[in-house]
Amino acid sequence: MKDPKVISTGKRNISAENIQHQYFVVKGRDKYQALKRVMEYLPGMYSVIFCRTRRDTQELATQLMKDNFKAEAIHGDLPQMQRDKVMHRFRKKYTQLLVATDVAARGIDIDDLTHVINYELPDNPEVYIHRSGRTGRAGKSGTCFSFLTGRDLDKVSYFERKIKVKFERKLVPTGAQICEKKLLKHVTKVQEAVVNEEQLSPYISLIEEKLAEFSKEELIRNFISVEFNHFINQYQNAPDLNQKNTRSARERSYDQGYGHREYRGRSGRIQYARFFINIGQKQGLEPSLLIGFINDCINLRERIKIGKIDIRQNESFFEIDAEYTRRFVTGYKRMDVNFNGKKIFVEPAQPQRRERRFQRR
Repeated sequence: MKDPKVISTGKRNISAENIQHQYFVVKGRDKYQALKRVMEYLPGMYSVIFCRTRRDTQELATQLMKDNFKAEAIHGDLPQMQRDKVMHRFRKKYTQLLVATDVAARGIDIDDLTHVINYELPDNPEVYIHRSGRTGRAGKSGTCFSFLTGRDLDKVSYFERKIKVKFERKLVPTGAQICEKKLLKHVTKVQEAVVNEEQLSPYISLIEEKLAEFSKEELIRNFISVEFNHFINQYQNAPDLNQKNTRSARERSYDQGYGHREYRGRSGRIQYARFFINIGQKQGLEPSLLIGFINDCINLRERIKIGKIDIRQNESFFEIDAEYTRRFVTGYKRMDVNFNGKKIFVEPAQPQRRERRFQRR
């Protein structure tokens, strides 16, 4: 279209103020166990859980059902009649957890969701806003949980800038915390139980006779054991799932005084610094344009050595000779650069997994 007119009915990239944004950092293999612990610690959750693919959605829902959670999956492979049944059960709260893909979740409009859970963090901040906005509706408060690995932390800092919210890190509950929470909840139920004297009176003397040999302390221990042995057995030696030393690459790099992280690249003894830039294929970025941008920032007659370039859908990563890092950062900050109408942002990035292994050697 030439000279198009844009009509907007709301602010873009803005999250609702009554939603709390929280995240847990765990190893990839521990993500399901972390999700399970959080849901056991907060048993009243009424939530949509987002996954990336149909297969992941179905597998997660199946595992949750095996662990006695009221969960169902909704994805593109379900026939329309089945989708309608799933949504009916979820709206009536027969189903507590709805595991969905972004495409399948379109049109879901439920006002009283307590949580939205990102089992996989999306790449696009607008998708994150769309997901999180499904809770905290009709003037109510809500919480958006995200389960991350250490590699996702730079994305969190990027989202914070784009959608103008603060993400709060939370710790996955320990096994002892879960047992304590469930035990106290059950004790509260016992305290608040309504006793029907008329129905129980014929059996009181028989019960007192059977339990006469037990002391008060023994009765309490037996009562706890009958109800909670399976939880205690499951969690008594449960490990801490929280991943340690998980500051973002940007935070770690600033400790080195350069605003970047250096590591050995493949080209001989050259030390490369790796950077993130917030544009990619969707914005029309190509390697030649990125190289030109780098050289414009450094502003030297000779071209500097550039390592690997990884152009993705909405973001990219590139390496430059670490000797010129200060000059590049200073030059970039002096430039007010837009690329096809989008404000460019650059920051240090983590080395890739293979490169980190090489560095440890």
